[in-house]
Amino acid sequence: MAKSKNSEIKDWVLHILAAVVIALLIVTFVGQITIVSKSSMTPTLKDGDRLIIEKLTKYFGSYNRGDIVVLYYPECLESGDLIIKRIIGLEGDLVEIKDGDVYVNGEYVAEDYIRGTYTYEVNESYSSVKVPEGSVYVLGDNREANGSIDSRTFGALQVTRIRGKAIFRLFPFNKFGMVK
Repeated sequence: MAKSKNSEIKDWVLHILAAVVIALLIVTFVGQITIVSKSSMTPTLKDGDRLIIEKLTKYFGSYNRGDIVVLYYPECLESGDLIIKRIIGLEGDLVEIKDGDVYVNGEYVAEDYIRGTYTYEVNESYSSVKVPEGSVYVLGDNREANGSIDSRTFGALQVTRIRGKAIFRLFPFNKFGMVK
């Protein structure tokens, strides 16, 4: 009887250990839940929204203009939290902010998702940027004055800073569904 009890304990420990390892692998390489903090992506995302972010694109795909991504940029945040922004420009793109509008490679970008009607220049050095290789230019959807700390403040960011792409909103329930 003692052998079977020891065997059962070992079996439980192995199953629990396997579950923990699988969970860690999923959170590290596949996806996780994140909570939106602050209002830089308003009106698309609001403070407290719960999202599923996928992490497979950084290993097996590429990012596109318009993708909403979670980035690690501790230099501009006091707590070193992650930030969430929309990709506006990809490597090689010329991103310009002129007269309150955004242009990519000379083409006006129609942005019906932004808060406000005017995209303010924050740092003149980053208002006309050729996005370097391996980088992206990101903006928050809240374009009101002081609405977002983004590439207008710190320039293009390396793609390696992207932690995942927002794909699905879990909460609030009335907005449940794919993130667009």
